Amino acid sequence: MTDWQDVEVAPPSPKRINDPKHWRDRAEEARAKGELMNDAQARQTMFQVAEEYERLGKQAEEVLGEIARWRSHANSVRAKARRMINPLSAQAMQQAAKDFEFLADYAELPRRLAL
Repeated sequence: MTDWQDVEVAPPSPKRINDPKHWRDRAEEARAKGELMNDAQARQTMFQVAEEYERLGKQAEEVLGEIARWRSHANSVRAKARRMINPLSAQAMQQAAKDFEFLADYAELPRRLAL
């Protein structure tokens, strides 16, 4: 009998936090392990774990979409700022563009730390 308290479990690498495929692969693995379990409670728990991994995959996909959206907003606002006549308006728009870039960079931070 295995003493499960002694089993080493590695957390996901920061590079994979925003990787939908990673979480969906983990969900598939959890479901496959659940199928092999004879204990009904353990089996049900593994299926719940798989659902949580699927949820993480969906969230990661949404984060990637947000990153792309923020970068697009930054580029659009920056382009509009270049056409502004009023320097204060242009400056405010450049700040908004920087803020959108910051949001995108911050969301990508886990991946950058893993490099």
